[in-house]
Amino acid sequence: AGREHIAAGSVAGMVMGDAVAGTGNEIRVDAEELASLATTEVAPPSELTAAQGGVVLAETVLEEHKVAWLVSAAIDGYIDIEGAGMDTTLVRLPRDDGSAARILDVAFAGRERLPLGSYDTSFAAAWDAIADELAGWEQASGLWDAAADRRSTLVRLFAVVVAVAGLALTALGAFLSRSGTAWLVLVAAGALLAGVGLAALVRGWELRVRTPAGTALWLRVESFRRYLAESEARHVDDVAKRGLLQEYTAWAVAFGEERRWSRTVAASAVATDNRSFTDYSQIAPRLASATTAASHEPSSSGSSGGGGVGGGAGGGGGGSW
Repeated sequence: AGREHIAAGSVAGMVMGDAVAGTGNEIRVDAEELASLATTEVAPPSELTAAQGGVVLAETVLEEHKVAWLVSAAIDGYIDIEGAGMDTTLVRLPRDDGSAARILDVAFAGRERLPLGSYDTSFAAAWDAIADELAGWEQASGLWDAAADRRSTLVRLFAVVVAVAGLALTALGAFLSRSGTAWLVLVAAGALLAGVGLAALVRGWELRVRTPAGTALWLRVESFRRYLAESEARHVDDVAKRGLLQEYTAWAVAFGEERRWSRTVAASAVATDNRSFTDYSQIAPRLASATTAASHEPSSSGSSGGGGVGGGAGGGGGGSW
């Protein structure tokens, strides 16, 4: 049996049927089997924000999820985004309700305009607050099995202890071996112990288990990711006509698909005929470099971080629509 839970009465559960192990009202599948159940969906889950959808796929908070949060804040009327790349400036708008406003209060620190081309302590604090908010949502969402999460945490902590002990033994053995080769056994034992610990640390995430609700939501999010990843100009035409282009842009950012999405939007006749549609789709691919510069204090050498957000989670193909 795999690690993911699927409700036996769900569509996914009925598709898997008797091909997988089941207990009671649940079926267990592995990651590969779960991915095979994803299709393509033309709309994201309405109960999730774009940033939350990215967390559902990645099972952790990544930089692209925070960038998606920022794009969503602009779409929702909290801020405007001017310029592009390292010349990006955030402009505070009047809307002041909800947790987004509180985080943006930290970022702007009383200012009306916030340039993102260089490190800003207030923006960096807000950037951390976005990560904390998303991590808090992840913990409280009920999409992951809490007991499995606790086991995963314990395994990773144990792995760290084992790895550190192994490295210490290796160093001690190397030092003592100068007085005799017999101590090389200690070096080998320490290296083996360190390897076991590091392997357990790397694989510890696999002990995380989604609940049936989490698995069902993952399938919907992954199916929508595939839609965005495979969209052509004609699909963007339809999205633009429905007034959803900005929202879908935020999701593309959360999935790491913003560059491809931007090119697809640029090829859309409907979107390019109405420039108000394309603003964020064209800004998004270079927004990550600006947020990185503003949120990461430059090193003593004067260099600062940059670059785009990571690649999309998941994979696989879908049908034609």
